[in-house]
Amino acid sequence: MRSEVGMFKSRLGLRLSVILGAVLALLLAGGLTWLDHNERQSMAEQAEQSTEQTALALEASLKSIMLAGEGPIAHDWLKRVRQTTDFDDVRIYRRDG
Repeated sequence: MRSEVGMFKSRLGLRLSVILGAVLALLLAGGLTWLDHNERQSMAEQAEQSTEQTALALEASLKSIMLAGEGPIAHDWLKRVRQTTDFDDVRIYRRDG
């Protein structure tokens, strides 16, 4: 009788250990996935904010050049910006087409 009880306790302990280990592994995997997702989202938001700030700075510098009436300088500015920034495309549009 004692050996049967001992085997049952041993098997129960093993089962509980395996179940607990599996649950902890799933929780760890879920937590790491959640952290990775949040970090990627945060990095994307930060990149978007940085791009927006750069675009606003470029807009302000172009506006000051244009308000000063320096059209040729604006074209030189546009060439430099196209060479130095990470934007795919930089264009200047006229209001009157």
